[in-house]
Amino acid sequence: MKAVALMLVFAALATVPARAQYGRETPPPTSQRGDGLDLGRQAQTRRAFEEINQGFALYQRNDLAGAEAKFRSAVARDPDEPQGSTAYYDVGLVLARTARYDEAARAFDSALGRDPGILPAWLGLVYVDLQRGKLVEAQRDARAMRASAPASALARYEEGYAALRAGEYDLAASAFAALLPGNGNVASVRYNLGLALLRAGRLDDARVEAQHAIALAPSYAKGYFLLGSIALRAGNRSSAAQAYAKARTLTSDPSMRLLCDDVLGQLGAR
Repeated sequence: MKAVALMLVFAALATVPARAQYGRETPPPTSQRGDGLDLGRQAQTRRAFEEINQGFALYQRNDLAGAEAKFRSAVARDPDEPQGSTAYYDVGLVLARTARYDEAARAFDSALGRDPGILPAWLGLVYVDLQRGKLVEAQRDARAMRASAPASALARYEEGYAALRAGEYDLAASAFAALLPGNGNVASVRYNLGLALLRAGRLDDARVEAQHAIALAPSYAKGYFLLGSIALRAGNRSSAAQAYAKARTLTSDPSMRLLCDDVLGQLGAR
């Protein structure tokens, strides 16, 4: 039973940093009249804007080395906002993609130092905290993210996810439950709430959330996997086997398929 419970950790949703948004959110700097120094700074900011967009085009083509060079060049120009924070965020994005998590954390911190309201940078920072196993820092940064945007559902979700990864299951459940008004029809929210409730030992409540997730998304394999885990914890091996078998049928994830095979094998259902 303990081995099966440990497997649930691998079924948790992975969080990835959001990509930068360009266009209206990051408008090109406009030329203004002023002295020579001001005009020189405007030129540097405009050039940084061009390099950011060139870097993003390279990033979309998966040329991460080329993208990083463009983003770092933009950072070196020390441009005005919003180009400055955007450039640091984009450097962090490439560093996170290439598993240089300590450097990525510093880049995201630099972006947030210029503009604390950049939610993608907070999201990236929480992600690299988790990747480095810094669970306390992940919770701290998730709380700071929510403080910077109290009305953001994404910030609340990140707070719940960081708490879940840190083993603070009651806190995670509270965060996910707070998302239900306005987001109760999102299967992944119901799933994560159910997972937190399961880990907190609240099996009946967890079962309700798993059933909600499946009702909202009938082909949601993780919902069935969660339902199977709840049944297994409750000692109902037959129901657990049925749910795990359904999850295996629905999933396109090879890792989840192998995990289902392992659990079903332990249950004698394969």
